Amino acid sequence: MILDRYERARAHLARAALALDAGQLEVAGRHLSQALELEPALAEARMLQSRLELLSNRPKEARSALDAIDLYHPKKRHEPGLQLARAKVLQRCGQADLATTGLANLAKRFPSDPRPHRMLAAICLERDDRPGAVEHLRQVVQLRPSDRDARHVLVALLDRADPGAAFDLLMVDEQDAADPVIILRAARMLRAAARLGEAETYYRSLLEVEPDDAGAWLEAGTLADELGASDLAVARLERAVQLTADHNRPALTALAKAHMHAGQMERAGECWQRLTRQSADRYEAWAGALLCALSTGQYRLARRAGRILEVHTSRSERRRMLADLWHHPALTDQLRRIGRGNPSYEGRHNSPLKDLLGRAVEKLSAHRQEHPDRADTHYHLAICLDGLDKPEQSNAAVATALKINPRYSDARQLGLMHMHRETRQAA
Repeated sequence: MILDRYERARAHLARAALALDAGQLEVAGRHLSQALELEPALAEARMLQSRLELLSNRPKEARSALDAIDLYHPKKRHEPGLQLARAKVLQRCGQADLATTGLANLAKRFPSDPRPHRMLAAICLERDDRPGAVEHLRQVVQLRPSDRDARHVLVALLDRADPGAAFDLLMVDEQDAADPVIILRAARMLRAAARLGEAETYYRSLLEVEPDDAGAWLEAGTLADELGASDLAVARLERAVQLTADHNRPALTALAKAHMHAGQMERAGECWQRLTRQSADRYEAWAGALLCALSTGQYRLARRAGRILEVHTSRSERRRMLADLWHHPALTDQLRRIGRGNPSYEGRHNSPLKDLLGRAVEKLSAHRQEHPDRADTHYHLAICLDGLDKPEQSNAAVATALKINPRYSDARQLGLMHMHRETRQAA
């Protein structure tokens, strides 16, 4: 009886499905063979056979099983489930281009189904096509917001290119809000997106749930330093130094710089000297100790640090190290000079640029005394004087340059600029 044969075939098929889900491939194969002997045209059996062959690493046999469905049931050829299964098989057979074409067509025919986009995203990632993966994962997340795996992969892809958008995707699920790993990722994304105030909130939450994580204290401390909260930065970084014990070089370096930003040069110098006693990259620490010693008047220590750097590093290395560290105390010194919150009129003009121009004027003036017949010296002196808002002296220097060399086009142009400025002021 035909119905009786179908009933027995479906019973074997159910046993095969259970065995396959349990990882019992041999048992699943036996029941599947019996089901196909009873009814070779059973589409569900061929689909299960394709799954079994893929799990057994026989993609060509899996493709043959799907071809049998096309043979027995040609109308099922374009069903989404069969098309998805065929795409998996084609990819395993090394025909990813055919799989991609089929999935793209399937996504157009069934725009509300996230599965084609999910598979296309996986293929794009395998090909290192990040833009394509982002496009398809956005579709998956839009169609199925509960797909946490797709959302987290999308967040990882957007992390560097668009950290603000990555953060907005990351914190959708309430389940993630209590996860320390997610909180740390959120804080880093906000910091990368220059949303520092929001990042500070997340770092505070992270320190409450992970009070013994030295890395969290280090990152939170450098953020506080960036925000200008010097006392908070120092407190956090000191905690990071305590927790890292013998491996505290990054935390101790950050603490030294935080002290420099706060104008605490003696304490910064102590940190740099502690770092000099560590073997790796200790010459950067000697450069920091040199700057702090000069700032605090410890000239004996400064000479010692200078001698060590001169013996053990090249001139270019010393310049690089000192340049990398100089802006830390220089910024603090400049802030101290102009005052905080209510700078005086005099302070506003004591900018680093004004200082540089002033020193340039001194050098060029001395050079002019030694070489009074060099037109370029007078011209460059005129430029510096003009930057210092000294138009009369600048005009005089321009006139001297043109007297020495009447064809000096740059000097003539600067003189014309002075004339136009005086005309506008008179008007």
